[in-house]
Amino acid sequence: MEHEKPSRSLMVAVAAMFGGLSSAVTMLRLSFPFPPLPYLKFDLAELPVIFSFLAFGPTLGLFTSLVYWAALTLMTVGEWLWPIGPFMKFLAVVSMLAGIWAGSRGLVNSKRYGIGLLMLRMGLLSASVRAAIMGVMNYVILVIVAPESLAFVNSLLSATLGLRLGSEAELITLVIALTAAYNVAHAALSLVPPAVAVQSVERIGAFYRMAGGSWMGNLVERRAVAHKYMD
Repeated sequence: MEHEKPSRSLMVAVAAMFGGLSSAVTMLRLSFPFPPLPYLKFDLAELPVIFSFLAFGPTLGLFTSLVYWAALTLMTVGEWLWPIGPFMKFLAVVSMLAGIWAGSRGLVNSKRYGIGLLMLRMGLLSASVRAAIMGVMNYVILVIVAPESLAFVNSLLSATLGLRLGSEAELITLVIALTAAYNVAHAALSLVPPAVAVQSVERIGAFYRMAGGSWMGNLVERRAVAHKYMD
């Protein structure tokens, strides 16, 4: 079934709305720390970004993430590793969006279809891409950009886990591993609630009236139709 494409002005308004919502959550500081490394925070401001992506597609998801990055950069002036910190958060979100998109393409090329399979593919790839990209970036920060931060991180691990590693290689390896665990957990936190919300809103027909259905729902529907005609 063909869906009428929403107007550009409507999409810009929707993107601005979700970008503003993400900024508001940022201002409210709705986040909580990852216990082993408290400078890593689970940030609820990512939820509107992922929702906009799943509901309205990659372009609006990217636009919302740019607004989020701008707001975070303005709000964290003077903090540790500014403006690298906000850029790292932006990169984490964008890498996750790339993984979600890759997961959606995997569904298109699959003989199987359904919302459950779509969520599994998007979840695995978004977590994997995010963890890999941020692992590389954290290595660059710790080894090249700010090697003096290793002493600070070592003191954190001593306080939170009772560890104080003498070897720099061991310290970097542990930090990269913990950062990967954090990013995998954050990918799940950022993906699952928006996906559930999109499906709930879709069931009452709101996306159909606004944009001809959600991006996520239409993806599954198109695959189902294609599968029907291939049988």
